[in-house]
Amino acid sequence: MRWQAAIGVLACAAACHAADSTPGDDAPTHTIVVGTLVPDYIAYRSDGGPWQAAVRGQAGYTITVADDYVLLLVCDNGGSGTAFDAEEFALTFHGDGATIFPFCTQPTPSTIPSDAPIAVTGTMAQPGTVRIAGKTASSATAPWTYAIPTVAGRHDVLAVDTAGAAVFDKGLYFDADSPGLAIDTAATGAPLMTEALAISGVGSDELRVATDVVSTGDTVISDSDGSDLTLVTMPASEIAPGDLTYIAIRATGAGTERQAFADALGSDALPASYDLLPPFAATAFEVSATAATGSWTAPPTATADIELEILAGGDVQAITASPSYLATNDLMALEFDDTAPGYLPAWRLDPLAATVDLAAFSDDETDHITYFSIGYPYAAATAAGPDARSSRRHRRSPRR
Repeated sequence: MRWQAAIGVLACAAACHAADSTPGDDAPTHTIVVGTLVPDYIAYRSDGGPWQAAVRGQAGYTITVADDYVLLLVCDNGGSGTAFDAEEFALTFHGDGATIFPFCTQPTPSTIPSDAPIAVTGTMAQPGTVRIAGKTASSATAPWTYAIPTVAGRHDVLAVDTAGAAVFDKGLYFDADSPGLAIDTAATGAPLMTEALAISGVGSDELRVATDVVSTGDTVISDSDGSDLTLVTMPASEIAPGDLTYIAIRATGAGTERQAFADALGSDALPASYDLLPPFAATAFEVSATAATGSWTAPPTATADIELEILAGGDVQAITASPSYLATNDLMALEFDDTAPGYLPAWRLDPLAATVDLAAFSDDETDHITYFSIGYPYAAATAAGPDARSSRRHRRSPRR
């Protein structure tokens, strides 16, 4: 059956308020400053009224709202429709403040057309592992020769020997004529740093922990299955001021997945303690070729944002509702609204050929940790699996 109109966050707006309640009535209005990069499309609607254009000023965009409102951003690298990120944010003035920082991400091509396949070949003096562009080669004996397939261009090179010493070289250029890279961790490396992790709320779920460093690309430092709760980070001598280190924690159980992400810049330390959100198990989906609705009977916590995400390849349609918006409108479901004037047909996804999921998330502002609790998604046979939701690791509340 089709869910009632009140569950769609945008479709519901008129039903959630009196028919004559518009920003032009006697109710007071409020100005919201939208601090965001310039998207390819931006629109908003307030209190169930019509879609309107945001006004761009020196401090960002401004919108005028009665109290609750929905803001729509699309990033599309100029509007071609070949890769896009469409984000809706459902917020209130009274609960979310007069300044917000919503986001959309300009998609980048998965490959660079001019790049040619090559093999990066070199030697390592110690037994261990070499990682380049997401691919690894390992040997239990030394010295040894590695050959890692990739494409011509700049790549990070991470080498870790079996004694735990690491070498991290950033942004090295490789092509078919590049000489082999000789790695000697005893001469140029330093020991990885370790710290015991404390993760609560796991229960009987399967736990996985990974630590990555980001400079010119993602490089996994360690990846454990939860049997060894140790935070492993790069030695200080191998970290530059602009390098980003982050930890990804994933607890998978029956019908749910809980995640935690934290990051640190340069020499800053990652937190060692994490308290996962409760499971978000009571979720359901109604999916057609033109729309996807996600509903729930109880969120894991009343203080978390809830997001419905439709993901197909690198294209995203997502709607995020704040706790104040959900409470004000008594919502128990979300649906992305693509009816705004000027919203391109190319920015619409077929949910039947996508992954659709609901997630609750909240930010620990003190330790810069974002927690997620995800109901297992509807996923078509052609859709990517759960690992495709890696985009979540950098999401933040629009109120930050």
